[in-house]
Amino acid sequence: MTNSSLCDSCASLRQVWVDETGTSIHDAKCFYCGDKAAGGSLNQPWESSTRKQAMHYTCMRCMGLYNALLGDAIGSLLVEPLSPEEQLLQLQKMVEEIDSQVKLMIAE
Repeated sequence: MTNSSLCDSCASLRQVWVDETGTSIHDAKCFYCGDKAAGGSLNQPWESSTRKQAMHYTCMRCMGLYNALLGDAIGSLLVEPLSPEEQLLQLQKMVEEIDSQVKLMIAE
């Protein structure tokens, strides 16, 4: 592993993405457990309103838990037709519940 400190110009040339707080994936911590992040994605509006941050970084363990819970929860959203406003509220609630479940599961 190589660790290098780069200015913004050099980082962009090396395609090291840095979020609005100046954090790169190499320095990011998992949203759920605080371990070193293995991946990250930009939060969608319904996610950022719950998580209060632009990026969602996760380690491999928490990413697996999150994706498993997300898959189960998505299926329940498709049961009945919803208006766009109702969809947004359901998505916000779903993200909040899944985030809570992942945090509880890793705390055990």
